[in-house]
Amino acid sequence: MLKAPATPEEPGLDDREPRRGEELYRELFDHHPASVYRSLHEIAASQDLSFREKVRSLLALGSESFSLELAALHQVDGDTCVVVEAKTPGSIVSRGERSPAPHTFYPAVVAAGGRPLSFLCSEEAPEAYGCKILPVEAYLGGLVLVEGRPWGLLSFASQRRRSQPFRPSDFELLELMTLWMGRELERDQRDREMSVVQEMGGLLQSCKTIREACQVISRQAIQLFPGVSGVVYRLDPDHQELHALVAWGQAGVQEDPLPVEGCWACRRDEEHFVADPDSSLLCGHLPGLPLASYLCVPMRAHGEAGVLHLRLDPGGDAAAFGSRWRRLASIMARQLAMALANLGLLERLHEQSIRDPLTGLYNRRHFDRTLLDGVRRSERSGVSLAVIFIDVDHFKKINDTFEHEGGDAVLRALGEVLARNCRHGDIPCRLGGEEFAVLLPGATLEVACQRAEDLGDEVRALRVTHNRRAIQSVTISMGVALHPEHGLSPRELSEAADKALYRSKHTGRDRVTVAEPRVRRRRVELDEEEVQG
Repeated sequence: MLKAPATPEEPGLDDREPRRGEELYRELFDHHPASVYRSLHEIAASQDLSFREKVRSLLALGSESFSLELAALHQVDGDTCVVVEAKTPGSIVSRGERSPAPHTFYPAVVAAGGRPLSFLCSEEAPEAYGCKILPVEAYLGGLVLVEGRPWGLLSFASQRRRSQPFRPSDFELLELMTLWMGRELERDQRDREMSVVQEMGGLLQSCKTIREACQVISRQAIQLFPGVSGVVYRLDPDHQELHALVAWGQAGVQEDPLPVEGCWACRRDEEHFVADPDSSLLCGHLPGLPLASYLCVPMRAHGEAGVLHLRLDPGGDAAAFGSRWRRLASIMARQLAMALANLGLLERLHEQSIRDPLTGLYNRRHFDRTLLDGVRRSERSGVSLAVIFIDVDHFKKINDTFEHEGGDAVLRALGEVLARNCRHGDIPCRLGGEEFAVLLPGATLEVACQRAEDLGDEVRALRVTHNRRAIQSVTISMGVALHPEHGLSPRELSEAADKALYRSKHTGRDRVTVAEPRVRRRRVELDEEEVQG
C-alpha cells in the first residue's frame, strides 16, 4: 500500500545528506503537493473501486499532476501494444486499440533499462524514439513490471508544447505509479488465477467421469497457462507406463504410452523443470515436438499417480515458468491427483455394478439399459441394431457331471471367447446362468449371423478342463434379431431373439436361428389366438 512521503520532521529523512534531502523535499512538494500523494494512497487503498476504476483514477491523477492531457495504460502482447485504459480528450486513444509495439515508445522505455523516459519537442523529436502512431510535443512514460518481467507501459503525453522541463519529482511520482500498477496487476492476476483454480476444483468435484474431467482440465489449463501446451498422464495400475488422459495446445493426441523411466519427475517423485533443453536432463514427453522449456509435476493421491507436463510453445519466454506459474502448476497437480483418484474409485465402483463377477462381461442391468439406448439411437439415426441371444447346450449335464466348479469353468471360457471376438462398440453380456447376449450396434442381419456362426465355431473348438479332467465338447445355441425388422421396442426385440434361440434349442441345438419378421410373427400369434378361441 502506498504512503505519502515523509515530512522533514519524520524519522529517516535526516539520515540523508542534509542539503540533498532538503532539495528533494522542496522539489517534490513544490511541484506535487502532499494532496497528490494522499490521492494516490487513497486510490491504492480503496476497497470500493474495481481495478479498472483504480486505473482510470490513476490516469486522471497523473494527467493533472504532469499537466499532460493524454494518458494511457498499454499491455504488450508479443509485438502488439493493446490499450487497457485511456484518458484523452475526445477519442484520440480508445480502450482496446492495438498498435505494433515497435511503432510506440515501448522499445525506447525498455532500452532505458526501466527508468522513466521523457522528452520535449523543443529538445528532441519523438521520431528519435520510434513513435509513429501519434504526434506529441511532450512525453513521460515508465515501464510496468509484473513479477520482474515487462508487462506494459504507463504513458502521459501532450500534443501541446510544454515550456517547462520535467522535474525529478515528476519521475518520482511516475515511478510510484508504475510500482503500484505492477503490484496491483500482480494481485489482480493472482486473484483471477485463483478464481480459475477454484472454479476448476468445483467443476472437477462435479464431474462424474474421467472424460468429463478431461474437458474441464484442458479448458482451465488454457486459461491458467497461456502460450503453454500440456498433457496430463495417468500411471497404469502396474506402475510401468504413463498413459495420456488429455492434451491441449500443440501437444496433440498422445496415443503411445510413456515408460515411467521416461519422465524424471515420475522417477524422482518431485518437480522437474527444464529451462534450457540443451543443457538439462530431458524426459521423453512429446518426442515429435521441437525442444522447449518445460515443467513436469508429479501427481499422487490415494493410490492414483500421474504427471502434469507443461511445455512452452515456440516463441514463448522461458521466464514465464517463474515461481508463480510453478506454484500454480503444483496446486493444479494436487487438485488433479485428488479428482482423478476420486473419479477412479467411482469408475471402479460403477464397473463392479455393471459387470458379472464370474465372466467379467457386462451384466443384465447394463444390457437392459444399453439395449434401450441402442433402440432409441436406431430410431433417431436409422442405423440398425442387432442382438444375439446365446445359451450353453446341455449345461445342466455339465453341472451334474463336473459340479458347479466345472460349470463355472465353462462359463468363464465362454466369457473369454465373447470378449475376445467383440469389435469396438459391441457389448457382450451375461444375462444370468448359462444365458448370454451380444449387442451389435450398426450391424446388418448378414453381419450379425456371420458373427454368430464364428462364435459357434470358436466355442466348438474350446477345450475346457476342471481338476485335470477334460469337459466334453461345449456348444451353444443362438437366436439373432434386428431392429426394427424383428421388434420396435427393447422388449419386442428381446422376445424375438429369445424365441429364435428357443427354436435353435428345439431343432437340434448348436445352431443359429434368425427371428421371424415382426409382421409375420404377429400373424402367427393372431392365428394361435383364433385356434384357442
